[in-house]
Amino acid sequence: MTDNRFWLLLALTVAGNCWLSTARDIVLDNNGRYNDVLVSVSQNIPEDWELVQRIKDGFQQASQRLAVASRINGSRSFAFGHVYILVPRSWSNQSVDSSATWHTEDAAHFRVDQRGSQIPSTVQPGDCGQPGLHVNLHREHLRDTSAEDLGKQLVHEFAHLRWGVFNEYNGALGPHAFLHQGRLSPVRCSASITGKFGHKDTGNPCKVDRVTLELEPDCRFILDSAQTAQASLMYTTYLASVRQFCQPPSGDPDFDHNVAAPNPQNRRCYGRSVQSVMLEHADYKKAIDGSETDTTVNFTVVQPRGARRLVIVMDVSGSMGTNQGAPLAKMKIAVRTLLLGLLEDGIQCAMTSFSTSSTLLSNLNPLDSAAIRRQYWRIVARLTARGGTAIGGALADAMELLGADMNRPSKEDTGYILLLTDGIENHTPRYTLAQATAIAARTSIVVDTVAFGSQADKRLAELSAVTGGKAYFARFNSPANDLMEAMSDMVRDRVDTSQKPIDVFSTPVPATFTEHVVLDESISKGAQFTLSSPAVADIKNADLRVVSPSGVEYSSLNGSNYLREETAGVVSIGTEGKIEAGSWTIHGVRKSRDLPKPTNNGLSLVVTSRPTDAAPIILDGLVSPAKLVLRADTRVSVFATLSQGSELLSGAEILASVESDTGVDAEFKLLDDGFGADAIRGDGVYSGFVPTQVNQVREYNVRLTASKPVSRVSTAGKFEVTGVDQGSLSRTPPARIGDLRARISLGSRAAQVGLEFTAVGARRMEGSASRYIVWLCTKPEPLASSSPPDSSSPGCSNRTLLNSSIEAAGSPISVPVPPEALSGLSGTVYLAVAAENSDKILGQLSNVASVQTSLPDNLDEVERTDETGGGLTVLAIVLIAVGVALAVALIVGVGIYLIVKKKNSGTTV
Repeated sequence: MTDNRFWLLLALTVAGNCWLSTARDIVLDNNGRYNDVLVSVSQNIPEDWELVQRIKDGFQQASQRLAVASRINGSRSFAFGHVYILVPRSWSNQSVDSSATWHTEDAAHFRVDQRGSQIPSTVQPGDCGQPGLHVNLHREHLRDTSAEDLGKQLVHEFAHLRWGVFNEYNGALGPHAFLHQGRLSPVRCSASITGKFGHKDTGNPCKVDRVTLELEPDCRFILDSAQTAQASLMYTTYLASVRQFCQPPSGDPDFDHNVAAPNPQNRRCYGRSVQSVMLEHADYKKAIDGSETDTTVNFTVVQPRGARRLVIVMDVSGSMGTNQGAPLAKMKIAVRTLLLGLLEDGIQCAMTSFSTSSTLLSNLNPLDSAAIRRQYWRIVARLTARGGTAIGGALADAMELLGADMNRPSKEDTGYILLLTDGIENHTPRYTLAQATAIAARTSIVVDTVAFGSQADKRLAELSAVTGGKAYFARFNSPANDLMEAMSDMVRDRVDTSQKPIDVFSTPVPATFTEHVVLDESISKGAQFTLSSPAVADIKNADLRVVSPSGVEYSSLNGSNYLREETAGVVSIGTEGKIEAGSWTIHGVRKSRDLPKPTNNGLSLVVTSRPTDAAPIILDGLVSPAKLVLRADTRVSVFATLSQGSELLSGAEILASVESDTGVDAEFKLLDDGFGADAIRGDGVYSGFVPTQVNQVREYNVRLTASKPVSRVSTAGKFEVTGVDQGSLSRTPPARIGDLRARISLGSRAAQVGLEFTAVGARRMEGSASRYIVWLCTKPEPLASSSPPDSSSPGCSNRTLLNSSIEAAGSPISVPVPPEALSGLSGTVYLAVAAENSDKILGQLSNVASVQTSLPDNLDEVERTDETGGGLTVLAIVLIAVGVALAVALIVGVGIYLIVKKKNSGTTV
């Protein structure tokens, strides 16, 4: 294959995959079996081979149930084929099948931990149909849940992960009921699932407010024990009869999708059924051999062996020496930080540099002492810039250092490569970049890339994508903090918890400054305060002084870990061991009044710390897509999480900054409000759209800063705008309203109906819309779409809701529905809203809400006392299942004890 054909196919693959993650893809083979599924057991879990068996049992059950649930309209079904289980390095190897190659915790699709919620969950920040990132599983839940129940739960989570569908139930915040066809109806799917409304703790009848028609807050739909309904697994996995997903409405109540239910699936997928979304996935377009799918799962238990291996590949071509050598100096500062502070103890590290050709700087050696780390740094410090750019040859040399045979690449070839470059390949002494990338894709070597500035080769992102690596962008002439953040992010996901570097603070600073940085309890194990500048002259008259929360001062006068390297452009202060949690004060001062004042060509301050024994709080992020042409129907989304173990933290304040070579292009808050770019309110994933002002053809870096509940800094990665359709972009519509709620008041006078929602902008979430229009229909189906019903739709009408004094995007709106709009309508009325801007461009239709101006037909039934009981809430079913498991364990334990006791007394049983 020629280089051009290779890059064309690769670009189409990356561009077609709007959602890019660092996890290795699950592969669907021609027999309908999912292979390369990776389950990781957290490093903080002690040796527990019974847990591994539980995982195997659960996935075997899941494979059988997936074969049933995935068959749609006679299509071939799918099953799990090959599942890898990654156990910690600290465990014995008694039941290990082979050494880990590509298998790493950060690449795992299912992640088992013993911290956080015990309820299985999928981190799923994307839109409808976009896959999730990974599934969180809790050790105790796996141990206490039967294989049959666990199998159904794994199918539920796999549907999130693979096909991008959503839950058909609401969480504790509700709603748990809605008005439908003149009745108070439970939020369920399918509608044939039976039960009754009752108090979630007592089961007593619910109270209904006869003015607002709202149920009391603790009212839930209590499921009957005996059911015949077979759908849906996205609603509940605890009913024996449920084994399918809801299908598009076809007249079969046991399977039909409940299009009117106000649940996440309907809100995010415009009322489409789970099966409808699944059928749009590439899995259902793939030609599958045979008629039946083998559900037998092949398991391989893998374990890391030996230390991680890394080759650092540094560009020293002539362009790195421009601007008085600032780009080369910036790279040196970042690599110095990587070598002296970020890389884990014992890692096997090699270094090469390249320009017209590649040069070996150091072979693979363990970084197991401060002396060897300093030796590596001294080699980097001597690098100079000259010559051309031979990226492909440098990549090939690095792969060979890791043991790869370029003529016979293998998935057994493992290791990591960090490639830093500012240019486009212009020399090919051995391999072109395309050739080396094609070979790397056939190994298990992970390649992380850093593109320096706007002139760097745009194919670096594709190289990282096909090898499971991370792609970063760093500004060419700027402070070094963005590149230092990339170094931390590259290390953090790949090392044991105790060695994870946590960036607490990172920002450009003036010549003199005072900053206050809070180090929290989870990371108060040593800290590094680094003042740097690629312009060495800035550092010559800059100094650093740090004061702890109790007033202890660290400086050049009394800090044993004070280090000044003017030729490297760095002043740093380090602390060792457990340190004080609280607010630390950092002062940037002039070294001497007799020396020239720093010119501030690139000073930055970075504060990094290490975890204590507790799980650290980590800021992580993602930007999607990685590459796009900007049009009215395309957008860049940024997602972030603040997590402690597998628990995602709520109540955070996170700011995203979009940067290019020209500076900071935009800053915006990421929110967890279930609105705009955010999929689900309160799930711990914070989201936002990149503003439309970011519209130039270039690469961008997205930085993240958390200020609450802790201080953290990280990177979400980079994206590339490859083209801009200005005509289309000028017609960007308002964002879709995703949180529409209806309020009813049935007082003594005429019924009043109001709508509540969050305002959108003229262009997505920017500015203010010019008009809001409400559509009213007597059935929900015409509103289950992204586009409003046309004027010929029977039973539907529309009215202007607001056209003046409209709030800015993000503001809450509460507005009455005009009484004349409801005139002549009886029973339940379904409503949806869309925003219009001043150019008469209409946004997509909102989620559907429902109201009625009379009491529900089943009000007495909802409030009636039922003496017979017999119903179970989903929570009760879970508790009973756990109780049964514990009882069985107790009975078995007692039996074993009696047998042993009788044997010891000489009595047979």
